[in-house]
Amino acid sequence: MASGGRLRVRPWLGVLAAVLLLASPGLAVPAVQTVEGVGAIVRRDEAAARRRALEGALREALERVVAELVPPEVQLARRQTLERELFASTLRYIRSYRILWEYPDVGQKVYRMGLEVEVAVADVTARLTALGLTQRQRGRVLLAVREAPGEGGGLAAALPGVVASVLRSALGEQGFEVTAATEALPEARVLQEGQEKGVDFVLLSQAEAHELQSQVAGLALHAVQATATLAVFAAGATQALAREQVETTVLHGDAVLARRQALEKAARQLAARVLPVLQAARQAAESGQDS
Repeated sequence: MASGGRLRVRPWLGVLAAVLLLASPGLAVPAVQTVEGVGAIVRRDEAAARRRALEGALREALERVVAELVPPEVQLARRQTLERELFASTLRYIRSYRILWEYPDVGQKVYRMGLEVEVAVADVTARLTALGLTQRQRGRVLLAVREAPGEGGGLAAALPGVVASVLRSALGEQGFEVTAATEALPEARVLQEGQEKGVDFVLLSQAEAHELQSQVAGLALHAVQATATLAVFAAGATQALAREQVETTVLHGDAVLARRQALEKAARQLAARVLPVLQAARQAAESGQDS
């Protein structure tokens, strides 16, 4: 640190920007970037210099993400478009940031800061795709989920689409574009719909939850067990890439919440098991497409 500089370490500071929940990008692009910003101190105005350092650091984080998504030659050819459509609105693509350190470097007449920035990679990818600056990845998924209530159908009525919601979110976070199937069964019909819609993968899931007992050890706790299955198919295939089944049990004082949590837990476990299979299949397909 230059002489005269005063190091100030700040606690965590989160700033949320306006974001749109769109399909997530490729798996290799990290959302969190560690960057540094520098702002010139003009007429001893440290506040203005700090603002310039912050703006520069946030832009640097966004530029790094864009560099991962857009080939260098395309960045060069479309630099004006990138400037106008993304960099001019940097804050729109920042989810949050945390100041790691900052200080005025009096000797160099600049203000310096280090940040940890979370970029809304999904939004960046969606905008770049709309501008024709990225290639479509093989990640379109048709998702068919059938959730059976088990006993107590009235409880199930309060939990529409729990498994579908968890799976859709997990897939979206890993760069898959998810479309809901019009029917959950039979399997052959869903696979046919996948071909008709031109998706890359078809996922079929069935889930049910039932209460094991109304009370546990004399306490007003509901024990609910969920059973869920998930089959993964490549486009046009009738043999599954993977078939998984999980069972989860949850204790809760509220029967409806117990059922929800059991289904959510089962769906998360299924997602964790099949995502590596989907990622490997997508990578293999994209490699074959490039060769």
